[in-house]
Amino acid sequence: MAVELPRDVRDALHETGRALASDLCAARWVKPDSMHLTLKFLGDTPAEIIPDISHAMQAAASQTGSFELATDALGAFPNPRKARVLWAGLSGGTDACAALHRRIESAMAGLGFTQENRPFRAHLTLARFRDPAPVSQTILDSQVPHMRFPVRRVVLFQSELDPRGAVYTPLATAPLD
Repeated sequence: MAVELPRDVRDALHETGRALASDLCAARWVKPDSMHLTLKFLGDTPAEIIPDISHAMQAAASQTGSFELATDALGAFPNPRKARVLWAGLSGGTDACAALHRRIESAMAGLGFTQENRPFRAHLTLARFRDPAPVSQTILDSQVPHMRFPVRRVVLFQSELDPRGAVYTPLATAPLD
């Protein structure tokens, strides 16, 4: 489950990645069409429970009003010394986003999905590293375009792995009330 990003936000983040690519040779960059804000990763899921997931997602979304987020500074998971992921942080309506995440986690737990133990941190993955790699403070201090965007719905995506990266297909949407 995720929040789709407007095209201009995806394109701007992709350009940020292109500017950093020569300094992060080991990074595998996320394609702009694949960028999204993940709220809950479900993993392999039987097709027959998709309607139940969709219904639970809609119930969770109906308890959250729309909000606005903005792209922010760069960061790395689990840390800059041994990064596996380079990401752009988000600011603005992060409390509303975290509340939406908690509602979705609870709704999915009701369907038997394991709840995430790590604290939720709203972020947009820009690149992944096959092996842990250092990300310098200079890179983390690079400018990220500060772009605001509305969050008005949640999307249940199916992801299919492809040699060139994951391909995401929307299966269901749920508007935020």
